[in-house]
Amino acid sequence: MKNHTQTDETCGNGLEIHRGRTAQPFRPTVEGRLVLGSAPECDLRLGGAGMPAVHSQVHVDGGKAWIEAIAA
Repeated sequence: MKNHTQTDETCGNGLEIHRGRTAQPFRPTVEGRLVLGSAPECDLRLGGAGMPAVHSQVHVDGGKAWIEAIAA
């Protein structure tokens, strides 16, 4: 698998989607975070049986990014 990490600061902060069906392959972070889950309010909606309303959050701060698990 290739590493698709984007380091060019001109692209902005966000998540680039490489697999799956989506009309928007780039999702920007809002106030330093991107919320993933099945709820309509999520920045990136995930489907599938048993997917929680809020699954996780991607945080971006000072050029670093990390994922926080919300659902167990």
